[in-house]
Amino acid sequence: MGTNSESTWNPGPAVITLQVEGMSCTGCEHRIGNTLRRVEGVREATADHTTGRVRVRVGPGVEPETLAAKIAAAGYTVTDAETGTDTGPGEEL
Repeated sequence: MGTNSESTWNPGPAVITLQVEGMSCTGCEHRIGNTLRRVEGVREATADHTTGRVRVRVGPGVEPETLAAKIAAAGYTVTDAETGTDTGPGEEL
């Protein structure tokens, strides 16, 4: 067709999933979530201390390293990070 379909296709915000050590309670979840929600470009942040996972929906330009640095400044350690695309409701931590 001669048009670049990639420039018109918008798959939705990226999702960065971080594995975090040091969360032991819901207070930790709230602290990390609140810390990440203050980062420009973060649309949503949800932490789960039972799995040690933090799921962050971000806009363009937000890098896992930036989020990991904010989490480290809050006193926790990021051990792994994965980036994907938000597929919509139903995706669990």
